[in-house]
Amino acid sequence: MLVMILLILIVLISKIKSTKSHWTSRSLIASPSQNITISKNKIFHTIHYLYLLKLLTMNRIKEVLAEKGVKQTWLADQLGKSYNMVNSYAQNRQQPRLEVLYKIAELLNVSAKDLLIEPNNNNKE
Repeated sequence: MLVMILLILIVLISKIKSTKSHWTSRSLIASPSQNITISKNKIFHTIHYLYLLKLLTMNRIKEVLAEKGVKQTWLADQLGKSYNMVNSYAQNRQQPRLEVLYKIAELLNVSAKDLLIEPNNNNKE
């Protein structure tokens, strides 16, 4: 999905004329009477943000939970945290504090290192 989004953004960038700071497209929306203006800067920042999200995938909590057959709700109960917080750890939207990471590792009977992704292994897919 990330690749598809990047390809769409690249196509959008290619349509922006270098002499204009904005461009307007009627083909991106359902109603042809409306216009959407997208700045080059906004597209650049969106691509940069998506790239950083890919780089910031730092933990394997979701994968380890799946390997162990454990649900996020169980982990949330054991940690005394909300499901939303544990889900944000599993989705890499937030990273747990070290104390929490070690507690998760203890509950799942793995080492804390097994829950982390090494930087050189970040681009696996």
